[in-house]
Amino acid sequence: MGNLSNKNVLDLGCFSGNPLSLEIAAKAKTYLGVDLSQKAIEELNGKLKNAGLTNAEAKSVDFLSPEFGDDKFDIIYAHSVMHHFKHFDVFIEKLSRHLKPGGRVISYDPMQTQILLRTSRILYRPFQSDAGWEWPFRKVTFHMIQEHFRIMELQGVVGSVKYALPLTAFSNSLAVNLGKKLYAKDRQKAKSLNGHLWGCLQVTMCMVKK
Repeated sequence: MGNLSNKNVLDLGCFSGNPLSLEIAAKAKTYLGVDLSQKAIEELNGKLKNAGLTNAEAKSVDFLSPEFGDDKFDIIYAHSVMHHFKHFDVFIEKLSRHLKPGGRVISYDPMQTQILLRTSRILYRPFQSDAGWEWPFRKVTFHMIQEHFRIMELQGVVGSVKYALPLTAFSNSLAVNLGKKLYAKDRQKAKSLNGHLWGCLQVTMCMVKK
C-alpha cells in the first residue's frame, strides 16, 4: 500500500476488523471501515477507540446503496470481499466511482478458473452455508475488472502446491519438501493472467483506477 500518511482509506467489508484493519487505520490519514453487520461494526469502533485512533471510524452501511454517499478514497482495501458480489459488473463500476484518479484497490479473493476447481466448488455448494454470498472469480471476472482498472500486480496462491497435500498420507517430510518447491513455483509463475494463475485457488491484486 505504500506510505498511507496522506491517504484516505476505505476498508470494505471489514467485519469487526480483518488482520490489517488496525494497522491501516493507525497509518492512514483517514480510515473508514464499512460492513453490513451492526454488531461487528460496534466491535471494530471499540477497537479503534481503545487504540486512540481519532482519524478512524467504522459504519454499518451497504456499499451499493445511496446511503453510502459520494466519498472518494485513495485506497480501497478489500480483504476477501469482492467475490461476495453476484452482480460483479455493477459492483466494479461502483468501486471505480469511489476512487480518486489513480486510486488503488488491494484485494484478496478465491477463484474457480480451473475445471477441477470449478467442479469441486459446484459439488460442495449444496452444503455451503454461505453459498448465496460466494461467487469466486472466473476468467470473465478479470475482463470486467480490466474495464475499469489496470492490474498493476497480482499473485496467485495455492496453485501447484495443493498437489503436495495428498502426500501427507504417506510422508509428512516428503509432502513438505515437495510443497516448498511447488510453492516457490507458484510465487514465480502465478504473477500474470496466464495458465498457471488459472490453476490457483486464490489471488491477491493491486489494481489502479484507469
